[in-house]
Amino acid sequence: SCMAVFGTRIYVGTFNDVAKAELWWSGDGSTWSRVNIFDPAYPFSLNKVFSLHVHGGNLFIGTGDSCAVWRYGGSGSAVLLNTPHFTENANGLIMGWARYRGLLYVGTASLKGCEVWSFDGSAWSRRAEGGFGNRKNGIAASMATYGGKLYVGTFNYLDGCEVWSYDGSNWKREASGGFGNTGNISARSMAVFRGKLFVGTGTIGHGACEVWVYDGTSWTQSVGPHGLQGSGFRPPMSSDPNSTVSSFCVTGDKLYAGTENVNAGCEVW
Repeated sequence: SCMAVFGTRIYVGTFNDVAKAELWWSGDGSTWSRVNIFDPAYPFSLNKVFSLHVHGGNLFIGTGDSCAVWRYGGSGSAVLLNTPHFTENANGLIMGWARYRGLLYVGTASLKGCEVWSFDGSAWSRRAEGGFGNRKNGIAASMATYGGKLYVGTFNYLDGCEVWSYDGSNWKREASGGFGNTGNISARSMAVFRGKLFVGTGTIGHGACEVWVYDGTSWTQSVGPHGLQGSGFRPPMSSDPNSTVSSFCVTGDKLYAGTENVNAGCEVW
């Protein structure tokens, strides 16, 4: 379900709804070994390695459905860093990660509205709760730092996704209503490329994803009806659009987008 390069190895996390989730690594991309790093006595659900993030010389692992955050230094066991679920607010998953002003930030999923937490290496602080005042913002799905601020994209099934910025003290909504299309239910991915913030959306079922670009002042559509590429990276009226931009990767002078597509299979652009 997720990947990260840590040291000289690539790590992959899995889902397993029958047994516990697993973490695997490879040094050459061909031979894989399972990493048994989780406490076998951990009393809560551990059926998803939902996200991975490298920060400060460690691999951080977000597991579900107990919204646990683990730190792994490359050997030995992983260390549990938080109280499962963080609070009584039913946090189930960690999706968004970012480093901002020297702190590690994570975004959660909760039926009571997503939350954002920061970690200074020893203690956690809650920075946002209740879905930024709208519990329908159920997931803090993506994060990035841009222009001296932290940006968070949400999942909102009813109203369309939102994007919020944080300056270290205050939150400000920068986009809402799925960028004018409530079918964009998730601001699923973020990346900074050529001095601008790119946001990839997720849609319902057979919907068509979009990509929006922010220059610090205004938004421009890059993929969509008025973009450089059509909605879902397809011509108009296509029967097999990509439904979600699930990931971005910047390498060299190019931005790559990974998609979800229930009809034609995933793609990379």
